[in-house]
Amino acid sequence: MVRESLLRVLTKIEREVGFDELSELVGLSKSTLRKYVRELLEEGFVVEVSRGVYALTDKGKRVKESLKSVLTEVSEEKAYVLTDPSTGTPVPLKIRSLKHLYVVIKYGLVPEGILREHLRRGYVSEWVKNVLGDEGLAKKLSTEDLSEVVKTLEELIGLTE
Repeated sequence: MVRESLLRVLTKIEREVGFDELSELVGLSKSTLRKYVRELLEEGFVVEVSRGVYALTDKGKRVKESLKSVLTEVSEEKAYVLTDPSTGTPVPLKIRSLKHLYVVIKYGLVPEGILREHLRRGYVSEWVKNVLGDEGLAKKLSTEDLSEVVKTLEELIGLTE
């Protein structure tokens, strides 16, 4: 599993970046950064484009984008509101992050039928796509299978812990 410090390095890479500049950006010693960069190379998240100059791979870019959505907590106004599909009555909780969504599903804080219906209708996927900005994750959440959603969220959240 990739550690949070590695991911912090990953999120700082915006373009091709030299080792010394990256060291300044992330605030790590060069020896520590060297170790992390080696791990990122081994995992296929970055590529060395020339000696001491690194860039994100497509895999690294996808992970970086997904991390943004995991780490994002939206404002009260942009929070996802679950409603009972049969009555339209809002459930008295708002989902402001993917971690919160995970807890709601994993621990049954909302009746399963309500969750399945929101997933079936694509409401959760649309929120993830439009509010959190993660189209790839939105596609993965286009299912009624709660266990699959939990698994997807666990994998993603596990990257940040």
